[in-house]
Amino acid sequence: LRAIYLRLAGVLMLVIMGALAASAYYSHHVFERTLAPEMAGKVASGGASTRAVLLRAMEHSVAFTEIYGIEQTFDELKAAIPDVAYAAVTDTTGQVIYQRFTAPKGAAAYFRRPDVLAWLDSPQQLAPAIRLNDQYVVSLPIVTAQQQRMGMLHIGVSVDFINRITTDMV
Repeated sequence: LRAIYLRLAGVLMLVIMGALAASAYYSHHVFERTLAPEMAGKVASGGASTRAVLLRAMEHSVAFTEIYGIEQTFDELKAAIPDVAYAAVTDTTGQVIYQRFTAPKGAAAYFRRPDVLAWLDSPQQLAPAIRLNDQYVVSLPIVTAQQQRMGMLHIGVSVDFINRITTDMV
């Protein structure tokens, strides 16, 4: 009788562990879908200061491709938002002008995609966070007050932020 109880307890533990693992897996995906837009808003608000630095330099007749100190501005952005894993500025064709940290795989091709470049036409609208391999990339149009399209600011956030939140909850 004891052997039957032990086997039954073992089977029940396996079933419970399987259910917990499935629950954790599905919770992770739900958190990812829910938190990605929240993270995009946070990154966009932080990126607005970086975009303002670029626009301010152009107001003072500094050429878009010759702005000094953008990399330090990216460092300040990372200090404010530690999950930032990459930052880049591209021109209107998607060519990278400035970048800092580690680019996600496929970033150069992504920056040149027509649907990404189309966001230059609607600078007030927040582009969704797009997952590129191990990062979510938030793209912000850089458009002057005179509606001159200059390029895009791309900020990558490591997907590990979701894993950290899920691990903390578990």
